[in-house]
Amino acid sequence: MDASLLKQSMCSPDSNNLIQYLVRWFGVNKVAEIVGRYYVGTSNHFGGGAVVYWQVDRCGHIRAGKIMQYNPDDGKRVKKPFNQVTWAHTLLNFDDYNLNQCLFGEHLLNKCQPEDDIMVVESEKTALIFSCILESGICLATGGCSNINVDMFKSLKGHNVVLFPDNGMFDKWSVLCDNICKFNPTTVISDVMERKFINQGDDIGDLIMDTITKGVVWNDGFDWHDVIL
Repeated sequence: MDASLLKQSMCSPDSNNLIQYLVRWFGVNKVAEIVGRYYVGTSNHFGGGAVVYWQVDRCGHIRAGKIMQYNPDDGKRVKKPFNQVTWAHTLLNFDDYNLNQCLFGEHLLNKCQPEDDIMVVESEKTALIFSCILESGICLATGGCSNINVDMFKSLKGHNVVLFPDNGMFDKWSVLCDNICKFNPTTVISDVMERKFINQGDDIGDLIMDTITKGVVWNDGFDWHDVIL
């Protein structure tokens, strides 16, 4: 996929519903930094203001662009009257496009040091939220549970990896963790969402936002370890 599509999509962050939600809680400077780092774009699809999650691998190849719509007030995905999610290659009518996904944020591995922790979550939005409070390391996302496969994680070989499954998904991700450990033994899994969930199906992003909305501000000495450990 041509890089010009990615660059063009990043020209209108002010109209992006998810970005505006994140700015409300983390501030414009922090969010602008994260959005630029992760290549988060904006699409006019779904009535405008939809987010584009570009998947860029370690070689700089653009694998895909997932387009999703969010409610700017609560940051939740828009699923009514239908689930508002599609792909850039679908909207662009790319014939016979071979969708070969990678981890969202994989390109950031090129700037990591061997000792840096790599957090892996399911949701791209959660990766952005987590990144807003991380002082070191990076957070990547699988982009869903249905498309998870071990090959997606081979780019993490040689890194310290922590998996953060959603509530209710610990057993499935434990099997995944065992398989990843066969080529990257420095991979562990967190059970925090089995212990600290508020609602069934919550992820670490929900836990972080619940903490922040109760008055803990990310730039007031907030330590993410207080939330997830």
